[in-house]
Amino acid sequence: MRHHLLGLDHVVIAVADLDAAQADYARMGFTLTPRGHHSIGSSNHCIMFGADYLELLASPADPPHPWRQNYTGFLAAGEGLAGIALATDSAKRLYSDMLWAGFSPAEALDLSRPVAFDDGVREARFCITQLDPAKTPGASVFACEHGTRELVWRPPWQQ
Repeated sequence: MRHHLLGLDHVVIAVADLDAAQADYARMGFTLTPRGHHSIGSSNHCIMFGADYLELLASPADPPHPWRQNYTGFLAAGEGLAGIALATDSAKRLYSDMLWAGFSPAEALDLSRPVAFDDGVREARFCITQLDPAKTPGASVFACEHGTRELVWRPPWQQ
């Protein structure tokens, strides 16, 4: 199992007002990615570093989605650090390995979000598997595999 865990990928900061959070972090001097809209209904702005990043995430209650349930519940009580994403080279293999090791992960889920370029839009693809939220109170812990890393780690966003 350990050979599929590569370290920290990013942390998730759940926010109720994504526009206000973007303005606050920009005022602090961070460069934020354009707003992203995930295929599971959440929206984000990311602050990209060399190998990891901060994700400001808005997760509306409607329409509900089982993968966002932890964030929606977290936001009902307030904002803050709501998730820790571990880097993986294969979320699906890690899912199988975690099952064999006695964990109760959620089945790996493919998701995406559009990323605009000067010549058009491309889809950033991810695959994630989440540990049982009952076993990680206070924060969602999941593994994230980037299928299109080059679309997310762009030099202008790493300033």
